[in-house]
Amino acid sequence: PLLNEAYYEGRVDFDAIKQFYDIFNEIVDVLDTDRHNWADAMKVDEPIYEVQPLPVSEHKEDVCSELFLKDPRSLGDGIKNTVFLPVLNSMKRPTSIAVPLKGYKMYSLGERASYNILVDYYTVTSQCVSELAEADKRHITPSAFDRLFYAWMKTNVLSHLQDKTLYVGF
Repeated sequence: PLLNEAYYEGRVDFDAIKQFYDIFNEIVDVLDTDRHNWADAMKVDEPIYEVQPLPVSEHKEDVCSELFLKDPRSLGDGIKNTVFLPVLNSMKRPTSIAVPLKGYKMYSLGERASYNILVDYYTVTSQCVSELAEADKRHITPSAFDRLFYAWMKTNVLSHLQDKTLYVGF
């Protein structure tokens, strides 16, 4: 759990944690164990606080073309939110994530390909929301999207950061 936490905080890179888990799995194989009768892991009571800021790059114009968007005509009157949030395949034990980015589909949360997928999603979507809000005052604002995404992260990601499983995509 401590190494996973260091990874989520940005203090350990993907290659280092992959190397650790490769060695760990070799030890498990050599010992011919199922890991069920091992001593309980130490519980870490401190939540993750020191997350390193991520560099966010600017995308090209018409960044919304990189996203699958809801049809604004189907949303009715009032404030419009045309962006989709990511979806996990399971709330209890997620193994994959679907993001509404064109060119991306479903990602295994344990594979290197999912590394930074939420950062990529947030970067593209927040810039798209800014473009849409400038063009149509009835569109969701960037700060409203930030609140929606933050709530999604609290519900879908934060609840799994203390799991034994390392979620590369988180």
